This record gives sequence, C-alpha cells and structure tokens, in this order.
Amino acid sequence: PRLPDPGPMENLDWGAFSTVAVGYSVTHLNVHRVCTDHTHNVRLCMARLYERGYRRIGLILSREIYERSGGRVLGAYLAEQCLRPAADQVAPLFGPEAEITKARVRQWLREQRVDAVALTSMPLEIQAFIQELGYDVPQGLGLAMVARWGKTDHITGVDERLESLGETAIDVIIALISRNERGLPEYPHYSLIEGRWVERSTVRSLVAAG
Repeated sequence: PRLPDPGPMENLDWGAFSTVAVGYSVTHLNVHRVCTDHTHNVRLCMARLYERGYRRIGLILSREIYERSGGRVLGAYLAEQCLRPAADQVAPLFGPEAEITKARVRQWLREQRVDAVALTSMPLEIQAFIQELGYDVPQGLGLAMVARWGKTDHITGVDERLESLGETAIDVIIALISRNERGLPEYPHYSLIEGRWVERSTVRSLVAAG
C-alpha cells in the first residue's frame, strides 16, 4: 500500500509488469487488488457489540482512514445504522485526525448518547480521552477496534489477518506471472480477506451481557 497517505504513485511502464496492489491506497491505477474486507469487518464488529448488549454504537472515523478504505468503512457503518430502530441510530464522528479532539469526543458521546465506540484510528489517544472523561469501560461504554494494529493488543476488535493478506497477494502475482499476464487489466479482480474477532477486556463478556 501507498504510505503514509493514499494517492498516486510515480508512473512506470506497466506493460512490463504483472501487478497487484495491496489495499486501495494506490488510487489512480486500474489494477488487481488484494484488500481487507472492510465491509465484513465493520459488520462483524457491530454484530459482536450488539450481542454484548450495546445498542447505540458510534463510529469514530478519520478522513485518512475513509480515503484508505475507499469509503467502505463509513458505507458499511451507515448501512448497518439504517437497519437499526431510529432510537438506536448514531451519527459517526468523522473528520481529519487533527479535529478529533478530547472536547469533540466529549460532545459527540453526550449528544449521541453512545454506549459503545468502534475505532478506526488514534486508538490509544481516544481510549485516553474516554478514560479522562470518566467513562466506565466496558460496563458503561464498550470500546472496540474495526482494525487492530500497533500497540493495541489490550483492545477488543477485529484482527485483519495481514499475514493472509500478504500470502494472498503473493498467490495472485504468481498466478499472473504463470499466465504471462502483464500490463493493467481492463477489468481488474479483487480478493477480499475477512478479519476475525479478538476478545479483550474493553467490551462486556457475553455472560455479563446476558
């Protein structure tokens, strides 16, 4: 993937290469891709939170993650919200990372009456905000990550299974080379890798929820 921000990469003679992209962050190429299944992972995260008795589940989403996921994280979340009773629907907290401040998190939690938060970025900062605001995690407020990464092993959420993502990308490129397929395809195909739920102490247990 293109790091640190989504966008184009320098032009190459693509006709000389068999090419696969990892993720959506290289934005200007019609290319085969192996990607995290963001839609599945958002739905998995929300389903597990609902199972544990949370009802007003809010999403904190940075603009950077929105771009890097091709809008799929926000789209899946809003679709799930549409299926909920009106009393349980929560507007996401969405904007550039610099605008996701402690004051804005406080206001959003109160106005939206959130009882569980799904995180996509700034997990340690937002967890610190929530603790400083005096919320009882996990009984009063659940905390889960749509994609666990970095120093977040203590936070419940979805493991994107990045090793499988890399292995699948290698499988795809080997298949392209074996078929002598070079250049950018007219109709690219996508391989999606589903994540798995990882239980930690930042959400209620199923027994406690029952």
